[in-house]
Amino acid sequence: MNNQSLKDNIAHIFLTHAEYIEFDKADSSKTKCLLIRIPYRSLSYFQKISEAVVEQLEKKFNYPTLVVAERKIVSKGGTYLLLTLLSQETQNSENSKK
Repeated sequence: MNNQSLKDNIAHIFLTHAEYIEFDKADSSKTKCLLIRIPYRSLSYFQKISEAVVEQLEKKFNYPTLVVAERKIVSKGGTYLLLTLLSQETQNSENSKK
């Protein structure tokens, strides 16, 4: 992927939240990861450059990186439904680590 393509796609990606989370692995050990939340409308742009972005984030922060897209659907009654979607790159990397 060339630099111009990376810049064009990253301009459309917005981050809503980033945090370190700690979780238990299957072998009962604890580990941390970087969780990044993006809006659903940014997901298609992120998928185009996800491999390069996740690789750089993992290199910089020395933690596994998970990216999730969130979509909030508000009904006419004022209640809302929050959908959380793992990016395809994140799903693939998590499945390969098992």
